[in-house]
Amino acid sequence: MPMGGEMKKFRLASGKVKAEQIRQTGAKIVLVPCHNCIDQIRDLIKEHKLDAKAVHFKEVIAEHMVIPEEMIPKEEEG
Repeated sequence: MPMGGEMKKFRLASGKVKAEQIRQTGAKIVLVPCHNCIDQIRDLIKEHKLDAKAVHFKEVIAEHMVIPEEMIPKEEEG
């Protein structure tokens, strides 16, 4: 379950170190592994006015995945 609602204030406070790490590295893209993480990083980016974007790891994998032609389903005729 995402840690939203009443947990947001705590999530922002506990993520202050992460926000400073992102700022210090100068990262423009932050890869994140899970839904709670992406929610927190996106909130931190907004709260701390970071010049970065949070991207879910699975998005990067999907965008760069090459599917062999023989594995692509053929359209049925008819």
